[in-house]
Amino acid sequence: MTKDFITNHQGAKIFISIDNQPKLVIPGLDKNRNKGKVLEVLDVGFHDINHTPMVTIRKNKAIIAYLLPDWYRDWADLNMVHHSTGTTPFPCNIEFGFIPEEERYYAEFI
Repeated sequence: MTKDFITNHQGAKIFISIDNQPKLVIPGLDKNRNKGKVLEVLDVGFHDINHTPMVTIRKNKAIIAYLLPDWYRDWADLNMVHHSTGTTPFPCNIEFGFIPEEERYYAEFI
């Protein structure tokens, strides 16, 4: 029997089939919600299939790897460059959100 996932360095499951990997739900901001979702991000990377950006987060005591929308690809690439030079900011808190009026996602270090 073959495994349908591997475990990354933080202990999160990375599913071989990208369809089984959970997707991070990014909240849209409006007049009633002016703050995105703040998460403790342990690491940033990519799924091997389609170079899809991912984050590994700690949620309570669970460690979970989530797919990010493709809009975050450049952000993830930049953080991978920092990681390769030894200047990674992770783990840290990141606020994720979507601004509908500008049709853009954001990730802000907190």
